[in-house]
Amino acid sequence: MVKPFALKSQVKEALIQQGVWNERVEEALLRAILSHRYHIRDDGTPYLEQHIFPIVLRIVKQRKGLSDLENLIILAFLHDSYEKDPYFSLDVIEEFFGKEIAVNIAAITEEPKRGLKNLNERMEANKAYVEKIKKASDHVKIVKLESWLNNLMTTELLHDIDKYERLLQKTLELYIPFAQETYPEYVAELQQEADRLRGLFQARK
Repeated sequence: MVKPFALKSQVKEALIQQGVWNERVEEALLRAILSHRYHIRDDGTPYLEQHIFPIVLRIVKQRKGLSDLENLIILAFLHDSYEKDPYFSLDVIEEFFGKEIAVNIAAITEEPKRGLKNLNERMEANKAYVEKIKKASDHVKIVKLESWLNNLMTTELLHDIDKYERLLQKTLELYIPFAQETYPEYVAELQQEADRLRGLFQARK
């Protein structure tokens, strides 16, 4: 399996080709770089090139022609920035990108689970989060499904097996049903990645 990976130059070229490259989108790209420049995935790959940029590239290719594609692209660039960058407040987001983006960023951001004592409490929090996403805009639903699919596609069980067992559980119990209810075109890919992940577990036993 080839894991998702994209460079900034590839993303910019695709955006220009689709006619959605402007100062506002460029600002979102630069903000994402600033927020995630030091973040890496479990395998050591830069977060931007393995998560943010591939998600944006998929959306550009699969959602081209949408009348509000620009705001969807901006949300894709920034969907993790508020959670991971303490200097990127909702007020700053609204100032630079408008109220719609700020509302969507707030909707897609998960509450911290550090105070939850056990796995049952964490799963209940995950269920509540998915219910919140169901009530959010279509842009939030699309970006969340793209983000979750990317997380699955970049998983190799490098360490912390319990973490990936929880990832599989949430996929089967929460995100596949969520996709079936909202954007069924994601179901096949989510199921394929869940099956791949299950096979990795079985190979470890």
